[in-house]
Amino acid sequence: MGFTSLTIEIYGIKVIESFFAQSSYSSAIVISSFLGGLAFSCLYFSKYSNNAKDSRKWAIILSSLFFFYSLFLLPQISTINLLITYAVENLNLVLLEIIKISLFWFFLFIPAFFFGGVFPLSMGMMSTNKKNNNNVSLSRIYFFDTLGGIIGSLLTGTLFIPLLGLHQTLLFSTITTIAAILLLLKSMPLRLTVSFCYLLLILFKINSIQLQSQIDLTKITDYQFGDKILFQEESKYGKVTVAETLDKKTQIPYRTLFIDYRNMCHTNIAKSLPERALGQFTLDNLKNEKSKVLSIGLGCGITASVLASGNNVEKLDVVEINPTVIKANKIAFQKDNSHLLQNTKVSVLTDDGAIHLSKRKSHSLDAIVIDIEESSVVHSSPLFTSEYIKNAKLKLLPGGFISFWTFYTNASFSKVLVNTFRENFQHVFFRILNNAIILFASDNPLNIPLPDSNSEVTYLNDIEQSKVMEINTLDNKALEKYFDTNLVFSNPKWHRDQLEVYPNKITAK
Repeated sequence: MGFTSLTIEIYGIKVIESFFAQSSYSSAIVISSFLGGLAFSCLYFSKYSNNAKDSRKWAIILSSLFFFYSLFLLPQISTINLLITYAVENLNLVLLEIIKISLFWFFLFIPAFFFGGVFPLSMGMMSTNKKNNNNVSLSRIYFFDTLGGIIGSLLTGTLFIPLLGLHQTLLFSTITTIAAILLLLKSMPLRLTVSFCYLLLILFKINSIQLQSQIDLTKITDYQFGDKILFQEESKYGKVTVAETLDKKTQIPYRTLFIDYRNMCHTNIAKSLPERALGQFTLDNLKNEKSKVLSIGLGCGITASVLASGNNVEKLDVVEINPTVIKANKIAFQKDNSHLLQNTKVSVLTDDGAIHLSKRKSHSLDAIVIDIEESSVVHSSPLFTSEYIKNAKLKLLPGGFISFWTFYTNASFSKVLVNTFRENFQHVFFRILNNAIILFASDNPLNIPLPDSNSEVTYLNDIEQSKVMEINTLDNKALEKYFDTNLVFSNPKWHRDQLEVYPNKITAK
């Protein structure tokens, strides 16, 4: 049980960390609920430890409850945030945060309570052997339970979640619970019967996960990808879809890359203006005639294709965390990005952008271009922090700079981002194009064109005049206080759920 319990703990930290602006909240909630469940369960079920038969019975019951909770209820933990946000949205932020912390804590307290009582019950079962020294037995149980927890937490954080994803990790962790239950059963026929029942439940769960991953979002009311689906494949980071749409004005078809419902990039010239500008402004400010550039995030390959077209770029490394995006690029975007993947000076690397940056040599790059998802995505969020921006700066040659793209959501969000870069660079320039903010940071002045529209000037002034003074760090995710993925992407599932729960309250976009 130690293995499974610590697996659940790491799972809990990973799931809820994106729901709080302070990254320390998730650790505090998970650890305290884990210890609380353990303590109260041990206290309550210790009264059954004097009888070996009762101990075995209650150990089987608790392990079974833990199994069912982990398999069917724990995966629903993220819905807590949805319920809180829209059921009690009129409360002030402090009270909302308290309610959110309390509900997450109680939700994780329950499985901890289920497995916590197994420890004193194990001592009760050991008491049937009079030759056993109680102190020795207690020490051994504690040792093996703790050892299982160490192994479970290490494997979950370093192997299972990165390779299998959250749902599969949770499913895998239940296997050890089943093994513990079978060991507690004495009758072989009963073991076989229970094994068969649990196998059916696991197969049912696997099938439900697969069905959920195969939901065709094009059939969700008021939302569709485009006129025609060209590519669609599940990945660890969500379903990757490429759709083609006919531009009603120009009558020219263009292609869009989606991850789940989120539109990541377009080949349409007007819609992809920020990505093209990001690449072109970077080219215009490279001081070295044989520049080495790192671009994080492939997408449709639009930004990278602009960078690769520059005569002053000798080597362009493009880092993309999702191999399915690279596959989609090969199939659907080569004509639109000038056959980027065949360009001899371009290397496309499958890696986590933040991790890849840490592996690069210091003072080796003329420019770092960051064109990724957004600040609430777990594998993207570190690149939005002051710590990682500082680390990226160390990789730049003298005169080097960072170019950064993300969605424009509001002035406060953008001001936090600007503050974070100003914390690390002497010169920070930014533009608002379409629904994006593109930002350039260097210790030397850069030549970034001035805005040519009154609306953009208004946006820029709103950002500068914002009184938000926070910076975004690993332990203070200030950006997430001002960011709502549902408003940015018009999440169709979110709108569908809200229409079902609050039919007169939400209007689907």
